Amino acid sequence: MAVLRLSLLCLALAGCKPEPKVPRLVETFGIETAGDEFTTIFPAGAALPTSYESTFSTQDDQQSTFKVRFISGVGVSAKSARTVLELVVPIEHPAPRAVPVIEVKVKVSETGKVAFHAHERGSSTSLVREDLQVAVGR
Repeated sequence: MAVLRLSLLCLALAGCKPEPKVPRLVETFGIETAGDEFTTIFPAGAALPTSYESTFSTQDDQQSTFKVRFISGVGVSAKSARTVLELVVPIEHPAPRAVPVIEVKVKVSETGKVAFHAHERGSSTSLVREDLQVAVGR
């Protein structure tokens, strides 16, 4: 009760303005990684705007593509999550497992607009998607 009185006193006497509500993600957002793992990149409630960058590699020798599955929901397994977007990144330089480096960047704006960018380091090919929207709350 004392905290409420102090807040009201601050508003009345000092002309304080309440903090504006920050837009936040409604659901947890992640990437499926090896072993059906749900790797969280943005937890539910994350303040917006926000961004994520990471590097990944291949699981098998001489892979010609790398699949990035962006998922949403709650749970410990990727199987139980909803697929938001699946990107297949071409690998121009197939090599032994763990050698190709795939760079992944994800940005979420204040309005929930998502920009995905993925490419093999050293290659000229990139995959970009900027047409997705995620749920935003306050």
